[in-house]
Amino acid sequence: EQAPFDRIIVTAAAEDTPSILLDQLPELPLTVTPEEEEALRLVDQILREQNVLAGGKNFVYRAEGRRDPFRSLLRQRQRELAAPEMRPPGLAGFLISEVQVSAVARYQGRWHVLLIGLDRRSYVAQVGTELYDGRIIEINDREVVFEQEVEDLLGTRTTRRVVKPLRGEDD
Repeated sequence: EQAPFDRIIVTAAAEDTPSILLDQLPELPLTVTPEEEEALRLVDQILREQNVLAGGKNFVYRAEGRRDPFRSLLRQRQRELAAPEMRPPGLAGFLISEVQVSAVARYQGRWHVLLIGLDRRSYVAQVGTELYDGRIIEINDREVVFEQEVEDLLGTRTTRRVVKPLRGEDD
């Protein structure tokens, strides 16, 4: 059974926002199938919602757990990078990118690594040793594997594996 098209217009026109499809009335058939009627309602609803959002009526931003949309992510990141960091002394104060793997050795069944920091000092470390942005998770005869904590511009924290070969092998 086909429903008359004016039923859609009456339903849409009865709501707060006038129907967008009123302008298209001369181009549409006078009767439509139930599937077409449902599709037209959906299209009309989407168009009305777009008009409401574009007009700014009845739109409320809820900040629950979200960042402020008007604060620049780039400026915030630049401030974080420009702010002086108070890092702990020694190996715990170095970023993974700031150390070089100089040597590895196996002593009493455990692997140890000799790392050289930006200060040109040597540090002995083993699996579990913490650095400023991560920790050592594996040492073998050719490389050291770190687990690095990274944060993107939105503040999401994730971890990634960083493999540093023994210095001199892949320089």
